[in-house]
Amino acid sequence: MCSSDLPNREQVCSERLDEATILQALEIVNGPTLARMLTRGAETLLKSPLGSESDPDRTIQTLCLRAWGKPAGPAELAVGREWIGKPSDPPERRREGWEDFLWVLFASPDFQFID
Repeated sequence: MCSSDLPNREQVCSERLDEATILQALEIVNGPTLARMLTRGAETLLKSPLGSESDPDRTIQTLCLRAWGKPAGPAELAVGREWIGKPSDPPERRREGWEDFLWVLFASPDFQFID
């Protein structure tokens, strides 16, 4: 199924909708492009000084400030502690947890622009 809102080749279409379709919205928040970006982002952050920070709350606060421009609330801290982990945790587990937390930041209404 195509999520790009393109007509098939047999149709002539000179006009396209301004609104995104449900499939386009799902592709944006769950598609392979975002998954690759989250993986690269997590890998980059884990290699940075932030990745070796031993205090998960400080890490979560930094990520929330960078993404949203505001500190993390109690809910973000609770979720983040579980996913961010500690530098001594297995690398694959940490990367997956960081990807999940970055996805939460990205998918949040605080981050998204709605026109």
